[in-house]
This record gives sequence, C-alpha cells and structure tokens, in this order.
Amino acid sequence: MVSQLKIVKLMFMAFAGVGVFLFLLGFVMGVAKTPVLFSLCGFGLIFAAVGGIPLYRSSKKQKAQAALRENGLRVWSEITRVEVNSAVTVNGSHPRVIICESKDAGGTPRVFKSSNIYALIPSTVVGQPIMVFVSKDDPSQYLVDISSFTGA
Repeated sequence: MVSQLKIVKLMFMAFAGVGVFLFLLGFVMGVAKTPVLFSLCGFGLIFAAVGGIPLYRSSKKQKAQAALRENGLRVWSEITRVEVNSAVTVNGSHPRVIICESKDAGGTPRVFKSSNIYALIPSTVVGQPIMVFVSKDDPSQYLVDISSFTGA
C-alpha cells in the first residue's frame, strides 16, 4: 500500500515536471512563433516552484535527520505525555506529538517534542523510554525517534 506521504511527493514531482515542460515549451515556441507564447514560461515557472520548493525542503529535512541519526548523541528519554497538535488539520483530524524528558549531563531537565504523528498512539506509551538524537554542536537541534509509531 502506498503511503500518503509518497502520494504527496509524487504530486509535487508531477507539478515540477509539468512546470519544466511548460517552461521549455513556452521558451521554444515563443522564440519560433510569437512572444505571446512566452507566457507559458511564466506558468511553467509557477508550476515548477509549486512542485520543486516542497521537494527541496523535504530533501533538506531528510538529510538533516539522517545526519542526526548518524552523528547525534543518543539520549534515552521518558515519554511524559502525548498531545494533539490542534494547529494542524489533515482530513479533519489532528496529528499527535510526543513530549519526552531527560536530564543532561549537568542534571538539568530537557524537554523534547516529536514531529507530527498521524498514526494512533496508545495511552500506554506514557512512561516508556524513547530514543532522541541530539546534535553535538547545537543541542537545540534534535530528532525524537518516532519510527516505532510511524512504521518507517
């Protein structure tokens, strides 16, 4: 079964592809026939931006997460609560986020918040340990490992 994220990624790729095609078509036809056809270039750029910018941002985010998984400090944290992210609505429902806490080397408590989770999370996870990858250079950069909830 194809996940919703893959479908969205395919849609963005289609927009970017159509945009590039329209841009090239407008450029070639505009030079050969009439400058009015150069307007296709503008439409092509709009389509390419609508598809290309989210693809670029998604790729950049995935690379940053991969770098944290490889090079980050592994910190076990305790899940303290699961919250509904009411700021986001997808198909009429809100995603969940996991809030977890641990203590750093100095004994100060640190609170971590996961990214949005669109799967159901059982209430029994509160109190369970979860892995957090924290950047060695910038402790404000972290990744809560939610792969057990997303199936990824």
